[in-house]
Amino acid sequence: MKTLSEPNHGSEQLFQPKEHFKIELTSNPSTGYIWEVTKIDPSMLLMVYEDQIRYTSEKIGLGSLMIFEFEALKLGETDLELIYRRTWDPNSVMNRFYIKIRIQ
Repeated sequence: MKTLSEPNHGSEQLFQPKEHFKIELTSNPSTGYIWEVTKIDPSMLLMVYEDQIRYTSEKIGLGSLMIFEFEALKLGETDLELIYRRTWDPNSVMNRFYIKIRIQ
């Protein structure tokens, strides 16, 4: 399974129908910021899994890794975008992750 992260931002990714891929992005929910999917075409991509893995340490505010798993559904092209913000404040966007998906 292909895993994408921050260095893949802005790239074009190729997948086959029924192929799964993951996006792993660092976050710090103790500050109120998390990643969330904001642009997805449900006819092309299915989000099958979302989790947050907290780094284990005694340090306060260390952060976590957010993992999103998707399945490519059918042939075509689509965009996928995630934003990093405080969920209660739509104007608090600190970062974006965007990729173009080609399913062939």
